[in-house]
Amino acid sequence: MELKGLLQKKELEAVMTSLHQPNYVIQIMSVIIQNCSLSGMEEVSIDLNITQNFHDNLGICEQTPIPLSYTRLTLRFVVICTLHCL
Repeated sequence: MELKGLLQKKELEAVMTSLHQPNYVIQIMSVIIQNCSLSGMEEVSIDLNITQNFHDNLGICEQTPIPLSYTRLTLRFVVICTLHCL
């Protein structure tokens, strides 16, 4: 369990009891980014990196690549939400 030394006990339990641990971690990372004092462009850039790198690598690891249309939809959703929050 590689997360044991990185997360607090409560955080580790939340990850381990979630239905899909990688997606839960991605969701928490997005919430943390939204709570930071970042400009809209910085937030979109970080979310884009998470989407492209983490989601794509997750898909490769699961042997089920994420379709490009899903990635684009996620990116568009993030951009619209970011612009709406400005």
